[in-house]
Amino acid sequence: MRIAIMGAGNVGGGLAAACTAVGHEVVFGVRDPASLKTMTALAALPEATATSPAEAVEGADLIVFALRWDAVSAIVAGLPSLAGRMTTMCLSNAPCAPHTRTGYPAGVCR
Repeated sequence: MRIAIMGAGNVGGGLAAACTAVGHEVVFGVRDPASLKTMTALAALPEATATSPAEAVEGADLIVFALRWDAVSAIVAGLPSLAGRMTTMCLSNAPCAPHTRTGYPAGVCR
């Protein structure tokens, strides 16, 4: 399975480690693939790759959002349509209860 993980921080990196350990292909979708955070994640997971969020979701079987809440809208705005795609969110600092969907940016929860 090809898994696109938006974010290469502690949560995204931990999810990527678990996924690659069982044979999944992981690509990080990040704003700056050359950033220290991304390079640190890639050094720990040489089988993973990093690219822009829009490129990462191309052909992905699963898209995981592992971002700070305040980064979600900007990332989603730059993505192609996710209609019919399997997505999940592991967000930090979300201002609402996930079961209510209140406060999520347009296009994330429908």
